[in-house]
Amino acid sequence: MQEIMEQVEREPEKMNIWLSIWYQPRKTVRYAIEHKNLGLAMILVSIAGIIQLLDQSSAKSLGESLPVVAIIVMSIIGGPIIGLIGWLIGSGLNYLVGRMFGGKGTYAELRMAFGISSIILVWGGLVWIPDLIILGKDVFTDQFYFSSLQYAWLFLSLLLNVAIGVWAFIANVFAVAEAHRFSAWKGLLTVLIPVIIIMTITLIVVFSVMLI
Repeated sequence: MQEIMEQVEREPEKMNIWLSIWYQPRKTVRYAIEHKNLGLAMILVSIAGIIQLLDQSSAKSLGESLPVVAIIVMSIIGGPIIGLIGWLIGSGLNYLVGRMFGGKGTYAELRMAFGISSIILVWGGLVWIPDLIILGKDVFTDQFYFSSLQYAWLFLSLLLNVAIGVWAFIANVFAVAEAHRFSAWKGLLTVLIPVIIIMTITLIVVFSVMLI
C-alpha cells in the first residue's frame, strides 16, 4: 500500500496547458519546463509569429499595395522565422537580465517559458478567422466602408485583441518569474528592462540618422 501511495505522489499532475495558462500561468510554465519538450515551444512561437505578422500587416495597411492572398502567404512563410528569431533573442535577454536579479532559470527554461506563454497569442489568432470572414480585405486597409454589423465586429475585435495582448504580457511576466524562480515584480522588471534598452537604442539610432 505504501509503495502505491509513493508511486501516486511521484506521478505528475496532468495539466491541459492550453487552458491552464490563462488562470495558472506559473504552475503551467513549471509543468511545461518539467514535462514538455522544447519542440512544442518552437511550434507555439512559430504560430504566434504568423499571427503577429498578420497584425502588423493590418496595422501598416499592406492591403493597399498587396492582395490579401500575398499577405497571408507572406505571413505563413515569414511569421515562423520572425517568431523563432524573436524567441531566441527575447529568451536570451530575459535569461541574462533575470540572472542579474538572482534568477536561477536556464536559457532552455526561459525558452520554454516564452513558448508556453505564447499559447495566449495562439488563441488570440482565432479572432483572425471572423475578421477575414466579416471584414474581408478591408481589414488590411485604412480606407473602408463598413456596414453597421461590420463596425460592431470591428469594435469587438479590437476589444478582444487588447484584452488578449494585455493578458499575454501578464502571462509572460509570470512565465519569466517562474522560470527564474523569483517574484512577479522581478519578472516584470526582467521583461521591461530589455524593452526599454532596445527602444532607447532604436531612438538614438533614428535621431542620429535624422541629424546626419
